[in-house]
Amino acid sequence: MPGPAQFSALIRCGRRESPAQGKIRRSGLRPQIYTSPVLLRAGYWNSEARNLVRSLLLVCLCLLLTSSAHAEKQLVDGIAAQVGNRVILFSDVVKLTGPSERKMRDAGASPKEILRFRSDVLERLIDRKLVEEVIERSNLEATDEEIDQAIEGIATENGLTMESLRASVESEGLAYESYRQEIRGEIERSRVLNSRVRSRVQIEETEVAALYKKKFSKQPGPGEELRLEQLLLPTGPQRNQSMACQEIQAARVRARDGESFASIAESNPEIGFTQLDWIHKDQLANWMISAVSATESGSIGKIIPTDFGCALIHVIERRRFEPITFEQAEERLYEQLYNREMEKAYGQWLSELRKETYIEKKGIFAHRSLTVPEPEPAAGE
Repeated sequence: MPGPAQFSALIRCGRRESPAQGKIRRSGLRPQIYTSPVLLRAGYWNSEARNLVRSLLLVCLCLLLTSSAHAEKQLVDGIAAQVGNRVILFSDVVKLTGPSERKMRDAGASPKEILRFRSDVLERLIDRKLVEEVIERSNLEATDEEIDQAIEGIATENGLTMESLRASVESEGLAYESYRQEIRGEIERSRVLNSRVRSRVQIEETEVAALYKKKFSKQPGPGEELRLEQLLLPTGPQRNQSMACQEIQAARVRARDGESFASIAESNPEIGFTQLDWIHKDQLANWMISAVSATESGSIGKIIPTDFGCALIHVIERRRFEPITFEQAEERLYEQLYNREMEKAYGQWLSELRKETYIEKKGIFAHRSLTVPEPEPAAGE
């Protein structure tokens, strides 16, 4: 594993060189920010994952949402930061932050909050420039063929054709070419992790055992799990137990006729509605256990008088529960620990790169106290 001294050889052309001077004209540079697409993991192309991908790629989506007419303007541009002998333009930052900035301003964000947002984006761009330098000098670039193979694998693992995968990506508002660039970034980042960071991470079995104890020491023993619905009408100054049970009996009749528990509760705000998904039988209140035991799956039980009111239970489904053993959980827990430590080591490695590389922030990013200029309105605003 190369140490800090060897890292300097990778970035020697970027050490303490004189800052770029003056103004330059936008030359079509497009910033690339590292993100880690969830789609690279098999079996995650669902609506929940798309929402997570949308969150992970928020900065990239900001770029895509900027109108083409606005993006094509030729503006005299300034330098936001110099990273070795590479530069990040102020327009690179604003193109990524512009749409979100307008929303922040509309929500009443202060100039300091907006500047902090821009600065955070700039930090990510700086990290990306540092990694790009290592990728180029170490010949870790991903080829178009490798990107094609990765995307084909994603499609296959998720039961999609290439056409349907592309349609899914574009339906989220992400241009397919931008998606390819994200896959490229993930491949290249994985290579950097494997070649520069991986050897720093070691997970001991005692760490895995400790995590197992933390997560699973309180799990119940072998038994039964249930999915339940419950209606509960409490007693009160104007309602004794007998009155509460009369109303629950009427609710039971409606439920047996096909009305849902949720609908019944909605029609009477005093009736509480609770849905329990896969709860172990031993974790139920004592007054519920006997009622559940006497009710078949898919059935509605009898009314249950209690000290605090009257209840009704619907047993939706049952299944057998077996405690998760260490052997069953070991691989998953190891992966959690490994990924956490890899991210930590990656951050430390980036910090070392920053110390070895000439980095200078300019303009408002060098002087946070300056007034934050308003971004230009998008076309049509």
